[in-house]
Amino acid sequence: MATPAGVALLSFTNVAIDEFHRALADLGHTAAKQPTHYLGTLDSFIDRFVLQPFGARSMKCGRRPRLFAEPSPWDRQRDAYRFWDKERETYRHAWEVEPGLANSAIVFSIPRSGPVPNAVCRDTMLAFARDGWFTHQHRGLWAYCVLRDHRWVTDLLARRFPEVIVDESQDTSEIHHAILELLRASGAEITLIGDPDQCIFEFNQADTRLLREASNRWEIPELRLTINRRSCTQIVEAARNFGTEPAMEARYSTLREPGGAFITFYREDEIGDLPSRFAAFLGHRTNARDVIVSRSHSLLRRLSGGSNHHKLQGATASFGEAAFQRDIRSNLRLAFDKVLLGFMRLTPSLEWSQHEPDSPRMMLVRQRLWSFLRNRDGLPGCLEANEWLEVLRTRIKYLIEGLSLTDDAKKVRQKLTLRGMPQDARTEPLFVAARQERLVRMETTHKVKGETVDALMLVLDTKQANLILAQQASREQSEELRLAYVAMTRPRDALVVAVSANHYKSRKQRWSDLGFRSVTLPPAQRTSNL
Repeated sequence: MATPAGVALLSFTNVAIDEFHRALADLGHTAAKQPTHYLGTLDSFIDRFVLQPFGARSMKCGRRPRLFAEPSPWDRQRDAYRFWDKERETYRHAWEVEPGLANSAIVFSIPRSGPVPNAVCRDTMLAFARDGWFTHQHRGLWAYCVLRDHRWVTDLLARRFPEVIVDESQDTSEIHHAILELLRASGAEITLIGDPDQCIFEFNQADTRLLREASNRWEIPELRLTINRRSCTQIVEAARNFGTEPAMEARYSTLREPGGAFITFYREDEIGDLPSRFAAFLGHRTNARDVIVSRSHSLLRRLSGGSNHHKLQGATASFGEAAFQRDIRSNLRLAFDKVLLGFMRLTPSLEWSQHEPDSPRMMLVRQRLWSFLRNRDGLPGCLEANEWLEVLRTRIKYLIEGLSLTDDAKKVRQKLTLRGMPQDARTEPLFVAARQERLVRMETTHKVKGETVDALMLVLDTKQANLILAQQASREQSEELRLAYVAMTRPRDALVVAVSANHYKSRKQRWSDLGFRSVTLPPAQRTSNL
């Protein structure tokens, strides 16, 4: 029976894949819906066509491999999943290790710590794999091992997808390229599409050098794309100053007002008003395709108005994060893990490492904690921080006493505090349930990678703005500059860069020289947050 042959169109984010689907639908194409073709992320392609059906062969596990999402407290205590790092004098876990390739040899490292000798972590990595687990970082390694060691799988996949197109390929790693190399050697045609100026996943081992050298390495032709088919002329002329393609041209002038590239300012004590002011600036055009972005999570929290629980420490921080995940993110799984972690910190006499997760004693504890998370008289929600702490202390103490842990119950007040939270923040809600009137969504720059929006505001603090201008002047290609370039190339009609008032006062002319028009946003529309 002949193997069906199709095209695999891959990218690195679900946002980019959604863009593909919308564009194909607008053009009236139905090919994407045909089962012979595949549109998805590179990770999902590896999962579906390599790891799920064949991963057990290289991982030596007795079941289909599964993604390891979040370590439980018991996982952290398992000797098989950890090794002793002599150089740093601490235990390290399998899920912390990032595999890579160097001269075709598999190497291991730990982010922000450096290389780990294979002999030190090899047994730990194999034990983790034998239990059927892989992390996002391990995924590529095991897929590479399958395709390298079982060439019939590689041949089958190359026949199934004789055409493989990888968009955003500036974000590929050495392992990704090795996988594509194996498919290419088995007869698949590989097309790489990417922009080195938009490489912002270096933390995930992305290497723009691989894209730049692919033409020579694989002896394939290179076609340069110099027309921006997304943004209006004014945005392209401003944004190209931050990239390495000065000849980039736009397809059209702005179609809707307000349109173009703008520079504006905010005062530190009024940063929370930016969403409302941006919405007022856009007027009736405000819609789901407008967005405010920043590379900084802390800056986004200041914009959205809910950051108190991030200031907590210790066990209190775990319970605060659990309440946030339950009430705001609706993520009960992560909320339970945080409750469990906080409870472990409060109950050392339970001797957690001596019990298996499915032992009768631990099952009882887990049942009680699940009820504590879900019941109205359990984990408190969004209250004033001082009040939230007192309610939490009372309910946790009652829970601990119910498990006959008297000594631990006596220390609850000592261990659960608002340490780390400023005094003035303690009379504010632990987190703001939401800005009910939020008219513009807010994302990190990484979240909008590959997306097309109508209008975008890029919010920079003083340090970021100064660094971006300095690197733009020196033509130094850094992560900070590439993040700014990615954000600036998302919108069709309106790009607004918002900087602090002090930076704006001293660098306004510089931004003007780069193609940004100065604008003062309308005043905020005052509304209640809760």
